Amino acid sequence: MIYHFKKNILVGMICILYIHSAIIYAQKNGEINSNTPPFILSKSFPNSYNQNGEYIGLKELHPYCFLPNELEQKNILRAFRQKVHFFQDYLILVKAFSKKTSYPERKAIYLDLYAYYKKNPPENTDLETFMDGFQTALLDTTEQNKTEYPNSLPFPTIDFDGDKQTDLIAIPSGYFGPSYGFKVYILIDGNWQVLWSAGGDFNELLKKDKKIVLRYRNITIDEAETDVLHNVSFDLDTRKIDYSKFYYSDSTETPKKMLEKPIECTFKPNVKIRIFPKIVNIPVPEKNPDIPELRGKSLYGNVMAEFDKVGKGYILAKQGKWFLVAISPDFIATKQSFWHGMDGYFYEETNTYSDKPRWKPYLLGWVEKKFVR
Repeated sequence: MIYHFKKNILVGMICILYIHSAIIYAQKNGEINSNTPPFILSKSFPNSYNQNGEYIGLKELHPYCFLPNELEQKNILRAFRQKVHFFQDYLILVKAFSKKTSYPERKAIYLDLYAYYKKNPPENTDLETFMDGFQTALLDTTEQNKTEYPNSLPFPTIDFDGDKQTDLIAIPSGYFGPSYGFKVYILIDGNWQVLWSAGGDFNELLKKDKKIVLRYRNITIDEAETDVLHNVSFDLDTRKIDYSKFYYSDSTETPKKMLEKPIECTFKPNVKIRIFPKIVNIPVPEKNPDIPELRGKSLYGNVMAEFDKVGKGYILAKQGKWFLVAISPDFIATKQSFWHGMDGYFYEETNTYSDKPRWKPYLLGWVEKKFVR
């Protein structure tokens, strides 16, 4: 599934969110791009990503980072000030814009949090104990100046087309491990919403056919975790932003050659996604130490997912009797072993976290040619 967002020149970005054929469009005018996915604009194949424990920030992204004007800074800060659960993001933006937060302002944030959790009590602890960490972060005078903007990107605000309006906000964040990465926001229906939040880093920026494609890869901590690749494609003509996401095993075999353009296709029932172009059906990966790259990753053998119905997707490469494919997010697997511990989603409106991703991914791997038409 490709999620389409259209930048509104007058108000910053997106004003209205339309639902159409299970694809999200946010547009001001003009035509939506064709269904050919924007995710493959280079012939490279994404390999596993590991991190050395610090913020990096892709150097090629730096020229697109900018300082918004005073009015847009004010609007962004006002929007993030209202995100009671993400007050650290607000404080980081304040630092990035060289602003300051007074003690009364920090106390107001603390009181907002206190009022929220008094109305919605935390589980397995009393309110005062739960609030101790917030009190230290916001009210302790020795802690007040410790919230800094890590200098991995010049600014967290990103402008792809040079019109001095913010397209994305990328806020450095810390995660389990510890690992480091970015929480990336996009404006949807007048509200800055999270596209992804995970340890990892921006790893590639491509320019082709009046498009800028920015890629981000999640870090993998558990050896059985799926690799996750995020793709943001900005069309310089239409100002439309497309977002797509891939799940794939880090042991997936790299094809000898990628197709110049993905081919839309239909999969027959009983198709299986495999890690490499060979049939391996040994029962349980953990009991087969002779194939260590399969242990803990697959359903069995080199099978990552099984489908019992007809579905759609794209061919990315051809190799003999095998195709490297991207299975559409609308094609639901009967069984699958794709997962990542940092691809869940926090829903602000309900203060709940789901370990299921909000934005559904393409599943990438090898399938037998006979199951494709």
